[in-house]
Amino acid sequence: MNSATWPSEPVWWRHWLFESPMWTIATLVAVGFLLFVLDQRRKDRRLMWVALACVLGAGLNFMVAKWVVTPREALLSRTNELIAATAPLDIAKVRLMFGEDAVLRGPGGETWLSLSPMLDALDASAGKFGIERNTIAKVQAEARTPTVGLSLFDLKTRFDSGTGFPIATRWLATWSLETNAATGADGTDGTDGTTNGTGKTWVISEIQWLTHDGPNGLNPYEGIWRR
Repeated sequence: MNSATWPSEPVWWRHWLFESPMWTIATLVAVGFLLFVLDQRRKDRRLMWVALACVLGAGLNFMVAKWVVTPREALLSRTNELIAATAPLDIAKVRLMFGEDAVLRGPGGETWLSLSPMLDALDASAGKFGIERNTIAKVQAEARTPTVGLSLFDLKTRFDSGTGFPIATRWLATWSLETNAATGADGTDGTDGTTNGTGKTWVISEIQWLTHDGPNGLNPYEGIWRR
């Protein structure tokens, strides 16, 4: 994906049926009610059967949407879990979000750090500056294949060391669906609902730091975390 662009919009039918089904359900119920009223006036039993089908369809949509978690929903959920684990920093939980061979890359795609040094740098930075709050300003995700996904997010970070201003950054995370991930977000064996109980969990294989809009307008560079 071009780092300057956001992932494409979700497939419309998947979005409205599974990810945001309430509008679809409300529409089916409303149509069913309208047809029921018309049936009472016209005494056309076909309208009654269609009304019943609409209501049953709404109920079926509700039950299926509660059970089905699309890959995009899972990726968005995991992205939010990652950010939540950084403020306050829970390094053990953050570690579980990454695969064994995960790397940190710079804006040009160059490899900066492998997993262990990356976590050490994060821990040291959090100890030095203290992350008061991380807020996702914008996020989008898409599954490129059944086992590879992307999430692109804008992050606003406020430190508690008296800086008094948020730092805005943009990140691109590449996710892999792995069967050997240690735990899910709730401490189970990956059956926390984000993967429909398959025992598989999305973990980050690489994360790319794209932009850094601090007070001096700095672009991210290797070693910026040591400033």
